[in-house]
Parts: sequence; C-alpha cells; structure tokens
Amino acid sequence: MRTVLTIFIITVIVQVYSIDAYHLRFRRSTYIEQNVQELFQFAKNIVNDSGPMINAVIEAMPDTEDYEEYRGELENYLSRLDEYKENSGMCAKKSIELMVSFMDVMMPYAEEEEEISPQAKEVLRLLSENGLLNLQQQAEKWMENFDDEKLQEEYETWSKNDMNNMTSIWTEIC
Repeated sequence: MRTVLTIFIITVIVQVYSIDAYHLRFRRSTYIEQNVQELFQFAKNIVNDSGPMINAVIEAMPDTEDYEEYRGELENYLSRLDEYKENSGMCAKKSIELMVSFMDVMMPYAEEEEEISPQAKEVLRLLSENGLLNLQQQAEKWMENFDDEKLQEEYETWSKNDMNNMTSIWTEIC
C-alpha cells in the first residue's frame, strides 16, 4: 500500500511539474512574443501615421530657402514610405527598416531646443502639432514596458519550438 501511495504521489508531482513547466514555457513565449508584436505594431503605426503627418508639415512649412534642407529630408522619407507601400516583402523587416528611417529623419529634432536652428524649431512644432507627440508617447510606453534583461534571459532558454511559434510574426507579408 505504501508503494502504491508513493508511486501515486510521484506521479502527481511529475504531472504538476509538467503542467507548471508548460505554464512557464507559455509565459516565456508570451512575454517575448508580446514585446516583438508591440514593437512591430509600433513600426506599423509609424507607417500609417507618418505619411499624413509629414505631408501636413510639408504643406504648412514656409516655402523659403531656409527650409529646403528640412523639406528635402521629409520628402526623402516620403519616398521611402512610398517604396514600402509599393513593394511587397516581409512586413516585420520592412516596417522596422522604415521605423529606423523615420527615427533618422527625426533625430535632428531630438537635440536640446537651444541647439537647433529656428527653422528646425518650427519644423518640430509642426511635427508635434501633426502627430509626433502621439508617436513619441507610444514609443515611451513600449520602452517603459520593455525589460531587456528579462527578454535576454528568456531568449537564452528558447527552444526550436519557441522559435517556430514566432515564424508567423517574422514572415508576414505586406
């Protein structure tokens, strides 16, 4: 009787451990997938929101030589946005590349206000009025929730199966 009880207890422990291990595995994948999906969603938001925002800024920007450099950079970004929309490919890769391009274009406006030209201040004001603040808030929210150490720790324990579960996210075509 004691042996049967011991075997029963061991069986229950193994089953509970298996369920618990599955639960931990699910949490790990969910955390990583959640961060990746949120990043891709933010990149897609930039794709959707940046075009109208930049078009509005270009229209409102004074049509003087002082603004030609800024206008050219914004128009160059719009060309990359058009390429994104015209050419199909892996959505994640395309969206992240466009997000990086957008950040490159916005970088001069991230400097201290005292250090930028009056024209750059005006372009920044126009960008802010037309949606840049909303995109900045989305980026800040993602950064607040992002835990690099946790992501790295969980990534190091990823299995081939975990990576396969992410395939649909990485290979979506748009």
